[in-house]
Amino acid sequence: MVLGIYVLSFIAAFACMFFFPPGALALVLIGVLGLVVFRAGGAILGWAERRLSRRCLERGTCPLCEQEVISTAGEASRWECPGCRTKFSAVGSVVPLDEAADENP
Repeated sequence: MVLGIYVLSFIAAFACMFFFPPGALALVLIGVLGLVVFRAGGAILGWAERRLSRRCLERGTCPLCEQEVISTAGEASRWECPGCRTKFSAVGSVVPLDEAADENP
């Protein structure tokens, strides 16, 4: 499906180069503006996910499996879920495995 969309876009842009050159430029500008819109949308979704995760963590439940989490005090407040073995940072995002492994050698 996605490959088909890219192939059709390529064919349209290629035809525009010869028959209507401003159309090819318009397709490039639409693509760049689309990238900006999707990056902004991704940032908004990430913010909303972290906010909802913080709410669950402050209630003492894991946002992934809804089991009770363990709060670890230190330089940065973090939470760990013993059920799904996921670690969360103070802002509510999931701590990547390589950072979690660095903490517990």
